Amino acid sequence: MTTIYRGHPHKCAKTQINIGMDVTPAVSDAVGEVFGTVSLALMFNDRDDFIITTNNGSLYYFFAPGRIFLFASEKFILTQVADKTGIRKLFPGIKITQVRAGTGVHLNLSTLVGSVFEYVKELPKTSPSGHLFDQTLRVACESVKVRSAKQESLIDMASIHAHPRAAGEKKLLECNWDRISKLKRCTRCLLPETFPFIVYDEKGVCNICNNYQLKNQPKPIDELLKIVEPYRSKTGDPDCIVPFSGGRDSTYTLHIVKKILKLNPIAFTYDWGMVTDLARRNIARVCGRMGVENIIISADIRMKRANIKKNILAWLKYPDMGLIPLFMAGDKYFFYYTAQVKRQTGIDLNIWGINALENTDFKVGFCGIPLDFDKKRIYSLTLKNTARLFGHILKSVFLNPAYINSSVIDTLGSFVVRNITPHKDYYHMFDYYRWDEREIEDLLKNEYEWETAIDTKSTWRIGDGTAGFYNYLYYTVAGFSEHDTFRSNQIREGMITREQGMDYIEIDNRPRYESIKWYLEIVGLDYESTIRRVNEIRKLY
Repeated sequence: MTTIYRGHPHKCAKTQINIGMDVTPAVSDAVGEVFGTVSLALMFNDRDDFIITTNNGSLYYFFAPGRIFLFASEKFILTQVADKTGIRKLFPGIKITQVRAGTGVHLNLSTLVGSVFEYVKELPKTSPSGHLFDQTLRVACESVKVRSAKQESLIDMASIHAHPRAAGEKKLLECNWDRISKLKRCTRCLLPETFPFIVYDEKGVCNICNNYQLKNQPKPIDELLKIVEPYRSKTGDPDCIVPFSGGRDSTYTLHIVKKILKLNPIAFTYDWGMVTDLARRNIARVCGRMGVENIIISADIRMKRANIKKNILAWLKYPDMGLIPLFMAGDKYFFYYTAQVKRQTGIDLNIWGINALENTDFKVGFCGIPLDFDKKRIYSLTLKNTARLFGHILKSVFLNPAYINSSVIDTLGSFVVRNITPHKDYYHMFDYYRWDEREIEDLLKNEYEWETAIDTKSTWRIGDGTAGFYNYLYYTVAGFSEHDTFRSNQIREGMITREQGMDYIEIDNRPRYESIKWYLEIVGLDYESTIRRVNEIRKLY
């Protein structure tokens, strides 16, 4: 649960009760102070009242009046308790009930008699008092404990730039725009000569532009409405899983599922140790405003971060641009846990917000895999190219045995769950709804008051703690990054001009010091020695 508020909800409720307000209106009034998500269970020293309430539906209860009252954050948890303890047999016919968003249950502890109450008060449309988002509060919200070999230190992304060493550390980051801007580039898009397998024709147009097929051409939304209709709950129960990273595309997808498809989704977040606190706060904003249940599954975060560290250290010994994705392999279990949440909730339908414009063929291109202009999905590989990928990895491991570490099983598992495990009842929102950056950013800022990052003007990848570092690697060594490929696709789709794209990438590719510093500290790597080693790598330009 992530909340941002003017005062403590329990104290607000207690104060209101002390001046004569009834319990349920007092709780409703206190919850109205919350900017984000809130799921509360309240007891009072001097009263027999017990309250559970939520503004996004992340509470369930099992209730036999006068006998028993159980509650939990997920239906599956209560189901397991009820089945394994035999409680369900003792109270046959009792159903597990969701506390719907904007409601609560008021229980008298003496009699175990309860009632459901509602509050209609909307959350504030603007940030309360404005002071909630100053640097002082951000420091309090974003603090993360990091254990090093010798000591524990406190690192937070919002205050890194205020550290006495920040100015000097920031200067270590290269931004070779003067040299990179002189690279030969496609005359239609932005891709430079260092892009794997790129070829220019006599007009200077690259082979990617010459073979490009428009991707942002969705089918009618009515087709998706017909597809989801059989899944739609007739009782108002949750009926769709939306994988929700807290990024802009998954937010947009959740919005469309809730507001246009009129489904009752559960937003599922997989935290593998690289979901930033900024992403968590934006998840809270969106789920709280929409009234959407949010299930968060956390990995063994200590293990995941240790694996990242081992693979970065191995990579720095023998840098191979094709193996940078190893640093991000741990997040692919998102697909495995999405399937698990579907089984646990009994919901078949899931809708993803994967954006085809984010195609990054260069990542496998650095492994010697040629461009594939006919693939159906941005992450799909043919069997032949899959074999090439593994061949490159095996060769790299032979040259650098440091890759044989405890992360191997986790990495292989991520490949299986991403590329081999079948996906059922699985649809992509942007196959049916046009992706529009301006529309998305307007929605994020005005409807949900999204918090943006302090180290970039872009709204893309700001909740992903890994992106600042790996894009720095690509940019400083190869002279381009994900931003170049993304803006090039926007140019091909007619969304922006080439001149606009050049302006964007000059800004987008500036090193994100705060994100890079946070990332290296959180995985346990020394910032200065790591960046100096990266800067020593032979440039491709």
